[in-house]
Amino acid sequence: MQLPVHDPKDADRRSAEDVRALALAVQANLVQLRTTVGRRPNLAPHLRGIDVPSPGAVRAFRDALLTPDHLRDASDAELLLRLHEAWGQYCTFCWAYEIDMRGPGLNFAAIPPDTPLHCDTALRAKEAEIHALLWRLRHELRRRGVPVPSEARPLEGADEAPAPRELIEDLARRIPAEALGTPVSDAAESDLLLAACQHAGMLAVLRWLRLPGVRWGDDLLTRVAELPF
Repeated sequence: MQLPVHDPKDADRRSAEDVRALALAVQANLVQLRTTVGRRPNLAPHLRGIDVPSPGAVRAFRDALLTPDHLRDASDAELLLRLHEAWGQYCTFCWAYEIDMRGPGLNFAAIPPDTPLHCDTALRAKEAEIHALLWRLRHELRRRGVPVPSEARPLEGADEAPAPRELIEDLARRIPAEALGTPVSDAAESDLLLAACQHAGMLAVLRWLRLPGVRWGDDLLTRVAELPF
């Protein structure tokens, strides 16, 4: 696969202030989701490995914040989908900053505002990788006839013309995707949904970083093409 290169005609990248501000909002959402999930003992195993400090006050992108009303009456399934989506977003912001992150989760409130991000070529390459993995997860869900619940909205894609079935199946076999550590073909349906939401969260951040004219929450950020690459 040929890696895309930076086009000088592309719009300017997001400002460092905006990137850090949205990262803080994502971090705050993850903290709130982790707390809410932790109050339901039957969901506790899903928090293993999801460590994130509180960012403190969030003063920008407040419309991106979850509120208690969003979570109070959420079902267990909806909470887990939101948790994995937010975890994917948070981890991608961690990756996007050129920081050697070891130990506890990164606190975006503690990093300098001018901390550099990966270059556009690296962002495009990562976006292509995540798009292909999300495509593979969605393909497996479709193959099994799994209905996608409304809370898994990020899994929805654009209107697409059909491609030859043989091509689709060949591409699916070539993508070594996993769902929470298990090969896609062997994964439980619930894990496929959670992994798809997590990858949708990752894709949203990568596209938001690259496309300054697209607002956070726009469907374009998680749209999956008919073919993976």
